[in-house]
Amino acid sequence: MTPLPKMKPGVVASLRSAAFVVLLATAAAPAIADDLTPEQQALHQQLRDLKDRLAAALNSGNIDGALAETDPNISFTAMNNEFAHGRDGVKQYFEKMMKGDNAIVKAMTVTFEPDQLATIYGDDNAVATGSSKAHFTLSGGMELDLDGRWTADLVKQDGKWALAAAHYSVNMFDNPLLQKAKSLVWMVGAGAGVAGLIIGFLLGRMRRRA
Repeated sequence: MTPLPKMKPGVVASLRSAAFVVLLATAAAPAIADDLTPEQQALHQQLRDLKDRLAAALNSGNIDGALAETDPNISFTAMNNEFAHGRDGVKQYFEKMMKGDNAIVKAMTVTFEPDQLATIYGDDNAVATGSSKAHFTLSGGMELDLDGRWTADLVKQDGKWALAAAHYSVNMFDNPLLQKAKSLVWMVGAGAGVAGLIIGFLLGRMRRRA
């Protein structure tokens, strides 16, 4: 058997520390699951199922199906800072954005990834946060991929969980729309600079002829 190469004491210590972290994480993961009772596990599964149904309805363009997963008095703040209240209000928002002659969005797909298990308050209220990845096809043909953040409040009524409030946001300092706007400003500035050089050249020739 070929002997293993000798390693410096510092390298050995680093490897031991890394192995300890891996073992600790591996041991902690089952402990978190074991802390949940069967009833709590079932409750969180219900919330995951709600998230999946909501995403599936949105991705298929079934707004009525998505609204069926919400409370009648839902409060919704969209990524463009518009607010809608109630199922009718939310439906009007989506129809304005995705239907009609002035629609902005032609199609979209979105995924929702929770940060962690939802925080449960009592037996009928839960708060969840997470991230999302959305792909938009705009009416003008432009396509955008946006990373977002969301906060959701869920309530349980008559044995069924429903989305009572949702707030969606994106990074205002780093997103595709901002990058495209910066590129447009640069192109406009470059075009203006070239136009200025051309005009200056022509004026110079005219003065020399005069």
